Amino acid sequence: KGNKQNFILGGQKEKLKSAEETIDRTINARGYYDDVSLDYLHQTIKLCQLHNVQLIYIKNPVSSYYTAAAQDAAEKHNLSDKIRQAEKIIRSYPKVLYWDYESYWENNDEYFVDAQHINRKGQKIFTTLIKERLKDL
Repeated sequence: KGNKQNFILGGQKEKLKSAEETIDRTINARGYYDDVSLDYLHQTIKLCQLHNVQLIYIKNPVSSYYTAAAQDAAEKHNLSDKIRQAEKIIRSYPKVLYWDYESYWENNDEYFVDAQHINRKGQKIFTTLIKERLKDL
């Protein structure tokens, strides 16, 4: 909860620190982009294709603070190659749709409750956006 308060009420320094703490907790809690995760990604895509399920990979909007912290963490933990490898896997399957909204609200903190999660206002807007795109499929 303190992390969210630091993000909502804090200045740039506090927001970046909040994002860094969020990413560090995630990386330390599990193998991030490890070989097992990448293998599961392959298997999930293959299973969807086998059963004619349209798979859509969506990169959700994150704050610019999260993006900056993620880039630093990727270098710190040698994840850049693994991240590129995951995206290469996804893009290697032409039937998988790849919708990238990561920087959609890059400089609009008003849509975030913390560095990586959108708030209710952002949820409503983003849900409507995805719903409209799904109608076009």
